[in-house]
Formats: sequence, C-alpha cells, structure tokens
Amino acid sequence: MRQPRPTTLRLRPLTRQQRLDRRPQIIRDQGLRHASQNAQQPVSLGVFSRSDCGGCAARSACASAKTARRVMQFHQREEYEALRAARTRAEDPTWLERYNKRAGVEGTLSQGIRAFGMRQCRYIGLAKTSLQEACAAAAINVSRAVRWLDGLPRAKTRVTRFAALAAAA
Repeated sequence: MRQPRPTTLRLRPLTRQQRLDRRPQIIRDQGLRHASQNAQQPVSLGVFSRSDCGGCAARSACASAKTARRVMQFHQREEYEALRAARTRAEDPTWLERYNKRAGVEGTLSQGIRAFGMRQCRYIGLAKTSLQEACAAAAINVSRAVRWLDGLPRAKTRVTRFAALAAAA
C-alpha cells in the first residue's frame, strides 16, 4: 500500500463567503458579473478597475499583474460546495485506501504504455487487437516476475525537484 506523502503545511481552505469578505472592494466598486466558462459552466467574476487596484493595500495578495485590471473568478455555490465535499472525502482513510488501489492500476497502465506500446494497436480487427492486449499483459507479468526473481526493488514514485528542495530544507 502506498504511503501518503508527508505535508509540512496544512492550510484550511477558505469558504466562499470568506473569500468574498477578503475582497470587499469587489462588491463595493464593480460588483460581480456573471459569465460562463467553456460555454457551459456559469461563474461569477469579481472585476477591479485599474484605479481601484492601484492604491489598494491588499494588492500584493491579489494577482501578480502590474498594469492590467484584476478579474477574480468564483464558482457558483453548488459547484463550490460539491468541490469542497469532494476534497473533504479525499481526506478520509477509506478513500485513500481505494485511491491506492487505483494508483496501482494506473502504474500498470503506465508501464504497459511506456514499455510495451499499448497506446496504439498495431493491428486492425477485434481479434488481433485482443491478442495484442493479451500478449502485452503477459509481457508485463513476465517482466515483473523476472525483476522479482532478480531481487530488484519496485520503482519508487518520482520525486519532483520542488519536493526534493522541500525535503532538504
């Protein structure tokens, strides 16, 4: 079973109302505009004018643009609450156990794609395609058995450069 990555800093996400309260000038100055993302999902946009952002004490906490006006995007309440509930479920130990199983399957698929060419089929027809998939699965099993008999450890998850810097600090 894969161990969860250690985290040094755990931040509590802000609620929708807290996010709006942190930027009262959205409501006071320009108001919330309603738009759609990907022509399907409605979002609310908090728009700041350049003059409002110029003298704001919270400017450094906002977006990093120096000259353009700031536009902050907020999900609709139902979508925001669904995302929040999903993130809460993701911290449950039973969810982590199921996710670890999924991670094992994802690793097997990744090995099949990288080492055994399973991204594209070389043949036309269902019978030949099924045969290629069965041969690739057998090759994965043989490869793992040979590595196990040779005493080679399983590959560890790659550590990003940023995570390596955080571990060194």
